[in-house]
Amino acid sequence: MSSNLHSWWIGVAALVLGAFTLPAQAQSVFQACEVDIDHYCADVTPGSGRLTACIYAHEDKLSDQCDAAVAETADVINVIFNRLRNVRLQCAGDVAKLCDEVAIGEGRIFACLHENKASLSDGCGEVIDHVELPKE
Repeated sequence: MSSNLHSWWIGVAALVLGAFTLPAQAQSVFQACEVDIDHYCADVTPGSGRLTACIYAHEDKLSDQCDAAVAETADVINVIFNRLRNVRLQCAGDVAKLCDEVAIGEGRIFACLHENKASLSDGCGEVIDHVELPKE
C-alpha cells in the first residue's frame, strides 16, 4: 500500500507540473536573458540545466529584464510545489480508500478521483478541481 501511495505521489507531481507551461516559461526566461546568456554563458553547452545553472551563477550581474524573468519563473515554481503539497496532503486518504486497486500511471489515479468526485473528502475534491487530467 505505501508503495502505491509513493508511486501515486510521483504521478501527482507529473500531472501538476504538466498542467503548467514550464517549457514556455523557460523559453521566455531564455529570451529575456538572451543578452546575458551571450555575455556570461557563451561557452556553456545547452542542455541538462547547464544554461540555467550559468544564469544563476551570474545572478548578481544579470540585466533587470533577465532578473525579472528569473524571479517570475521562481514564483511559478513556488505555486506548482504548493499545489503539489496540497494535492498530496488532501488526497492521500481518498486514493487509499477509493483508488487503491487502480494501476498507477497515465492519469488513471486522477481519473479515479474524478469518477468518484461525489465520495471525495471536501479538501481533496477542492484541490483536484485545479489539476487538469492529461489530454489524449
